[in-house]
Amino acid sequence: MQTAKEARKRATWLRREIERHNRLYHLLDKPQIDDYEFDRLFQELRELESQYPALKRKGSPTQSIGWRPDSRFPKIQHSKPMLSLNFVYSADDLRKFDEGMQKKLGVTEIEYSAEPKFDGTAVSLVYENGVLKQGATRGDGEIGEDVTSNLKTIPTIPHTLRGDAKKVSLDVRGEVVMFKADLLKLRQRQKELGEEESPNPRNAAAGSLRQLDPAITASRRLHVFAYSAEPVPTTTWQRHTDCLNYLFKAGFTIAKECTTVRGIDGMLKFFDDIGAIRDTLKYEIDGVVFKVNRLDYQKVLGYRAREPVFATARKFPPQRKEAKVLDIEFQVGRTGAITPVARLERVFVGGVWVEKATLHNEGQIRDKDIRISDVVIVQRAGDVIPEVVEVVREKRTKDARLFEMPDLCPVCHSKIVREDGEAVARCSGGLYCPAQLGQALIHFASRRAMNIGGLGDQLVTVLVRQIRISEPAHLYSLGDHVWKWLGTNRRSDSLNDIFATPGQAAPLFDSVLKLVGNDGISAQSTFSSLAEWRIRNLQSLSPDDITLLNTVALSSCPKAPKIDDTPRRVSRLGEREAIRLERELARSKEVPLARFLFALGIRHVGEEIARLIAKESRTIANVLSRNWLEVAIEKDALKKQNERRRRKNELVVLEPLRGVGREILHSIHAFLAEKHNRDAVEHLLAAGVSPIADLSAESGLEGPLSGKKFVFTGGLESMTRDEAEQKIRSLGGETAQSVISSVSFVVVGSKPSSKLQKAKAMGIEIIDEAEFLKLIEQKSS
Repeated sequence: MQTAKEARKRATWLRREIERHNRLYHLLDKPQIDDYEFDRLFQELRELESQYPALKRKGSPTQSIGWRPDSRFPKIQHSKPMLSLNFVYSADDLRKFDEGMQKKLGVTEIEYSAEPKFDGTAVSLVYENGVLKQGATRGDGEIGEDVTSNLKTIPTIPHTLRGDAKKVSLDVRGEVVMFKADLLKLRQRQKELGEEESPNPRNAAAGSLRQLDPAITASRRLHVFAYSAEPVPTTTWQRHTDCLNYLFKAGFTIAKECTTVRGIDGMLKFFDDIGAIRDTLKYEIDGVVFKVNRLDYQKVLGYRAREPVFATARKFPPQRKEAKVLDIEFQVGRTGAITPVARLERVFVGGVWVEKATLHNEGQIRDKDIRISDVVIVQRAGDVIPEVVEVVREKRTKDARLFEMPDLCPVCHSKIVREDGEAVARCSGGLYCPAQLGQALIHFASRRAMNIGGLGDQLVTVLVRQIRISEPAHLYSLGDHVWKWLGTNRRSDSLNDIFATPGQAAPLFDSVLKLVGNDGISAQSTFSSLAEWRIRNLQSLSPDDITLLNTVALSSCPKAPKIDDTPRRVSRLGEREAIRLERELARSKEVPLARFLFALGIRHVGEEIARLIAKESRTIANVLSRNWLEVAIEKDALKKQNERRRRKNELVVLEPLRGVGREILHSIHAFLAEKHNRDAVEHLLAAGVSPIADLSAESGLEGPLSGKKFVFTGGLESMTRDEAEQKIRSLGGETAQSVISSVSFVVVGSKPSSKLQKAKAMGIEIIDEAEFLKLIEQKSS
């Protein structure tokens, strides 16, 4: 029995751990533990709060749902909260649930709707007069992410309702899932492209749904199963199953396994029956949902803070098998995280053959005392990637040996580092490590960094995997790299096949033919003849001619990666897009220092920290030459001196780089201490990238808005969010991402998020776009 003090300490730890895993699961789609382990933590916290009511507090994971919406998407307020479900794992707990329902309703037997519990992600689909108007994720239950455009690409979502639902308004709730076969194809593509593989169907569905490009969502082959609707549009609905039938006739897909059962015997039989066919289903399920079927009974039973009283889910226990650990290997994720992986003797778990299992991190291996040659329990709880649960100690042999964490990255051989308080070790290679390069380039080119238009995810994948660029500086010599690729892959093809587009004008290609025509090269000549001509004449060509040849070569670059051996046409950039990309790259060479620092992807250096560093350093040379460890030591010493001064009521001395903490300074030092990273920066500068000290826009100098802090929520019509924030900074003001007490104004645009309600509650001044523009105009004059 724990004391109240021990319970409070344990509850605090549980809340933090659950919130961490909630963020990984709901926001980042990168779970570190399976549902069973998470549920154990959740149930322990719930029991502690029940045993010690003083521990229960608003905002606890036991009182909340999901996770706050991703800031990349507009927000949608749900018409009715999207709740979670209570869950049980045993027949006895399911029996207690049924007995509780009987007691509350005063009946001896209850009819339940029995439905598969899909391993997907919940969405809300709002129809007005039978037409789909908007769709959103669950989010935090109250506010979800607006993913309407993505949802409209899913074939099983009707855009217009049929039958009796043609002219009604409905909020339909459903589960977005990815079928097992499609998940395997997706994982194979991700593996071939060097991307992190989706760990399970739920994360694959959620990640696919929350893409900024609807075309990517459309390519992922998602499905939606409807499971409820609000409000009741007809008095003929007496039971929940009437709702399902109505939705089926309206054009939705309803799982054919849905049925009704009576009493606990029917519930237990259905659970066993669905478990027996689980591996044969096209989609993954992790249990069964039981709902009191009669709607009048549901109304009597009501809701708790985060879940309906009238429903529960009985989950399947994790599927486990024994397997021998042949070796422990290390994978490098796209963020540099080093993940140990157990290579196993082949074992059949949860319907699939398994040869590898995640070990999460070094700490877990030490805690579980996993050794090479050990026999271990391998668990797969709906996950495609299984995990090692524990060692079968009695089967340990004398040849079992401890693993050694490598000092160097297995991909690029940079140092592996681990920050204080972090369980995950990371490769410090950053811009150099091939495993991280794709993600590093996507970040480098992003709108708030170098802002290179036309350089999207798929093209970056092509440049890394096919064109073989190996650092950001190579973006500024793409033409040369594409020439090398053409020389290897298209050497024998005719120029016409490579550069001409049937039915479309190709003025750049025509200009190239005029340039080389006097030497007997025509559209029917092979690429090798043009390549040899280019090498012979490179020294005598004008800069414009070299640019012409490079742009034409770039126009032949594939727009999307070839992901399998199936013959298919892969579209290429074409002349217009090649010209645009070259212009964007040229424009991006002159960039504010703060944006350049942010683009480098230094761990913990976000936009605001980059601005602070740029403001004080002024030039990239100062950033590279500064000893950031000494800065950290100086700040620590000054902090201690200021604490003594405060105790004596003496004036304190302002610290250098206020707002930049010790952890960040150490991160900058680690990044620049790695020679590969420093070389990558130097190569960018040699390629012509010229970070400038944009004092007016980036440094927050004194101005008419000095001391004023702004937060934006919702979209602006007259300018982009970036432009608005830059305008504020040019007038000496500051911007923030969240509503805090120091904020002076919250600027409200279209479709504002929960920031608006928070600002009202805190009494912060709220202005609309017109008022904001008027304020800016006044301060600028």
